[in-house]
Amino acid sequence: MEKDLGKIDVLLQKIDEAEDKFVAANEPLGYADRARTRVELFRFQMAADYSDSWTEVKNGAGTLIGGFSAFYICRAGGTNTECNTLILSKVWARQHEDILASKQRWKCRCCGAKYLTKFGMVVEIRLVSGGTMLALADCCDADDKDLHTLILQEKFGHAQTPEELYDLIPTVLPQENAFLRKAVQREFWNGQPADFGVYKLLNWDILEGARKWDWKNMANLFNDSDLFDMGLKFDDGEVVEC
Repeated sequence: MEKDLGKIDVLLQKIDEAEDKFVAANEPLGYADRARTRVELFRFQMAADYSDSWTEVKNGAGTLIGGFSAFYICRAGGTNTECNTLILSKVWARQHEDILASKQRWKCRCCGAKYLTKFGMVVEIRLVSGGTMLALADCCDADDKDLHTLILQEKFGHAQTPEELYDLIPTVLPQENAFLRKAVQREFWNGQPADFGVYKLLNWDILEGARKWDWKNMANLFNDSDLFDMGLKFDDGEVVEC
């Protein structure tokens, strides 16, 4: 054990420098050049997380024809009685009035349960050739969310504040199909329905049996083998695997 106080001071200084470098290397990049404080940087990142859309491909008329979106879902409940509700990020009930507040809590519009990360997400892949595909996913981590923020900064770089970024984020609705339908009034918590943005997931056993979305591969989306493994189609109104 080192007993020389001078050497101990040098070692402690090196430890402090290493910690500073570690913190700097792990700071979010999205809007880092725009945020004036760490609090404001957090609020920019929080605002970005309210965007369900991640990538978009549009035709000359501006119609969305490709890309993918990720939606938070509620899986509260017992075995075989799960809520199975998909809610647009801006539509979840919130604990704090300040949308971008730290320690924010979100509650399901259908069962009232608090969102837990173990519920995961559902990713909708919108194919340029037409149609959509759904895949279950774990919650994205901090690095994934930072990449999402960078994508939004490229698109909405003119946003000067986190609140302005939040307001600029467009609403992208998922397509209804054999796996997704709008929630009906009787399914809402305390009989208070949302105007839009709340859906019920159907045919969960088929969805759960399909290949999950891997966030680490999102830069590549899917190759032909992935599409085949996750492929689902309709035959005379019934869901069948490709």
